[in-house]
Amino acid sequence: GVVITMADKRTNHYREVKEPISREFHVLGEVSLSVKVKEAVVDGLSIVNYDPSHPIAIAYKQIAAGL
Repeated sequence: GVVITMADKRTNHYREVKEPISREFHVLGEVSLSVKVKEAVVDGLSIVNYDPSHPIAIAYKQIAAGL
């Protein structure tokens, strides 16, 4: 399966990309965009380590728990 990341559900591009991916692969989850994730990358950390209570960190943990 795949995880769709950097998903901006407000855009047409998101829909155009999600449809073929969903047809071809089992989508395990989706993770949206966030400035906080960019901050974590600058600090050399994952979002889970940088801010464990952030919604994106929680989304990643839920996806991992489902594996």
